Amino acid sequence: MLLLPGPSRQGKSTLTQALVRAGAGYLSDDMAILDSEGMVRAFGRPIRLRSDRGWVSAPTPPASTRRLPPRWIVDVRFDPGAPGRSLSPITLGQASMTLLANAHAARVSPQQTPEHSAAASRMCRAWRGVRGDADEAAVGLLAMLRAG
Repeated sequence: MLLLPGPSRQGKSTLTQALVRAGAGYLSDDMAILDSEGMVRAFGRPIRLRSDRGWVSAPTPPASTRRLPPRWIVDVRFDPGAPGRSLSPITLGQASMTLLANAHAARVSPQQTPEHSAAASRMCRAWRGVRGDADEAAVGLLAMLRAG
């Protein structure tokens, strides 16, 4: 289970679509639902991409219905000049803060924030960096994640 936290307009949905095309499973786009045990629940709605005409729904596989433990946080931003992806490891504390900074619940229901710490404490690894082309980044990211 991979979480891609970040503010709007950073290329998360484009990367999610590229990951799905590259063979990744799908739970959600736009938000991850973390339960009280820090497990991720599906929020299966179509991947939505911005275009010159507004929002466009991308082909999206059905979301898994399983609760899954998060295994990776990748805080990655789109940079059109970046080749593929450039990621550096971050601590689980930094990953937890990244989740918290991008959590809608933290702004409207601060009492729910322990789920973000529980999710980060389950993480095997966390990274931060930039990526270029989404398809190239997706293939490289999946290879990196599969390697452990």
